Amino acid sequence: MRHLCDINLTSKFSFTTQMNIKKIILILLVALPAFSCNTNNSVIDDTVDKEGIYGYATYTDGTPIAGMVVSDGFTTAITDKEGFYSIESPSSHTFYIFASVPADCKIVQNSEGNPDFYHKYTVDRRKYDFKFERIDVENDFVIYALADPQCKDNVHIARFETETIADIHKTRKSENLPIYGVTLGDIVYSEGKRNCGSYMAEMRRVMSQRNIGFPVFQTMGNHDVFSSATEPIVAQDFNLGYQRDFESVFGPVNFSWNRGSVHFVHMRNVIFQSNTVYDSYEDGFTMAQVEWLKQDLKHVPKDKMVVLCVHIPLLKNSDANIPLVRLALSDFQSAIVFSGHTHYMRNEPDLPLPEKVHAAVSGAWWHSVLNGDGSPNGYGIHYFSGNKIVNSIYKGVNGKMASKEYQIRMYRGNARTGGQYEKFQFPYTEKDVVASIFNSSSAWNVKVFEDDVYSGDMKRIPAKRYSGDVIGADSSQDWWAIGYNVGVVGRGYVSGTRSSYMTSSYATWKYTLKNPQAAVRIEATDGYGNKYICTKFTSDYDYSDLSM
Repeated sequence: MRHLCDINLTSKFSFTTQMNIKKIILILLVALPAFSCNTNNSVIDDTVDKEGIYGYATYTDGTPIAGMVVSDGFTTAITDKEGFYSIESPSSHTFYIFASVPADCKIVQNSEGNPDFYHKYTVDRRKYDFKFERIDVENDFVIYALADPQCKDNVHIARFETETIADIHKTRKSENLPIYGVTLGDIVYSEGKRNCGSYMAEMRRVMSQRNIGFPVFQTMGNHDVFSSATEPIVAQDFNLGYQRDFESVFGPVNFSWNRGSVHFVHMRNVIFQSNTVYDSYEDGFTMAQVEWLKQDLKHVPKDKMVVLCVHIPLLKNSDANIPLVRLALSDFQSAIVFSGHTHYMRNEPDLPLPEKVHAAVSGAWWHSVLNGDGSPNGYGIHYFSGNKIVNSIYKGVNGKMASKEYQIRMYRGNARTGGQYEKFQFPYTEKDVVASIFNSSSAWNVKVFEDDVYSGDMKRIPAKRYSGDVIGADSSQDWWAIGYNVGVVGRGYVSGTRSSYMTSSYATWKYTLKNPQAAVRIEATDGYGNKYICTKFTSDYDYSDLSM
């Protein structure tokens, strides 16, 4: 409470105007101690303003945090030099009031194990303060990116913890930089009419800072849904009821945060179309989201890097308002999209808005240790310095594939794969070398050596699916992975699911040897200068690399 002289702040003033008058009066009281108030001082209570929300942002030492963005999920405000902010008219759909954590503030966990940067909004509460511990700006840091854990039961969660999280614990011990985590959607696996919302709290525990060892910011995916029926469930309203369970467990859905010279934005890019079937959706954003993004980015210097974390890849899509999101990011010197959803790797550095599509933690939906394109179950590790990514790898988590050096598998062009359920064969000749290079892109250079003599460069096979059941020479699949998931594990014999395990690959390379009998060495150099070497052909029906 603040005691002021008898001044009537009438309702004709806006909420912001009222708050500014209060601040001015306080300054006058300090600057003019001789100013006399009558003995019947009025009392203005910060909690009883009839409109709007407001508050103060401070460091733990009490110093104001100026220039921090605060949002209700629809509108943004920025703190002034005294750490004060106000939002005149919170949306009727507001669920949280949250801060875009500044780069000089420590990210700590709340009581639920999530990054602590938000307050639950209630209509009878007006004041929401934020307090952060000041730290030195971390110019260099690491992001661990996890796409599609997609756990539908305790068996999946146990595998996620004993395989993925256990590997992260081992890997992070070798890092000498601050680590932060982002998920890229599909934390759980609701599908059709199956609701897996009850497993969200356990996934929150598994990915809490006290369990994983660093803060993890969550992104909502198309399977992270349950219709609570507490809000309108119509496409025009973005099906807000579908995200309430996710929000209640993990925090805001559209939000941002800062590290070093990088601004991270997380957005839901799934528009649900049914209130009974959870997998009826399309990709895209609402105009309300676009407007929120534009407001959020308005406060970000153009020389910073922006990383947009979504679930469904944007790539060249022109679905609901995606071009407007690209446009909002186009003013920045450096911007990139992190996404998941596809259960395969796809790196596109040459797009106007570059994108890293991450293979799935769950691989082929926890039926094996491989994604459909041959990449291991795993996660991305991205190293940032200033406003750039200076290194990036894909990290498998099982068996031999858990090595950081395991980035290539090499096959003969006519290699045979599969098992008791079905057998396949690569559609080339013994003169051809085929390589699956998981994290590769147009920025990679892949050289072939025959008997230690440079022979030529491999070329990436353009991503193209086989036609029906005919394995064509122009298909880009990793038939070794398909042979395992379909032929050995037996996936795909349930009606309508076979194609899910015969994924196209964006990371398959090919070269025709001069001497098929030569000893072959592949040297693959990525866009960051890392070199990976493979000298061993994977033999027919050999799946020893998958041994746990």
